[in-house]
Amino acid sequence: MGYPNTQPKRTTNKTTRRKEKFIPIERLLSYCQSLVTDQQHDDELSTEIIDTSNIINFSDYHKK
Repeated sequence: MGYPNTQPKRTTNKTTRRKEKFIPIERLLSYCQSLVTDQQHDDELSTEIIDTSNIINFSDYHKK
């Protein structure tokens, strides 16, 4: 028995209405890589300043 996200699953493709097998972790990895690639492409094209006011640095909240 392996990890659940590494086991083949079955689903129906909405456009072809055919059953397909897939491995969830591979699909997740592909999705994440596409997000990173798209973000890098957008960064190369963008010259505007990015608002980082919503970024938290956890070291600011470290107990001393």
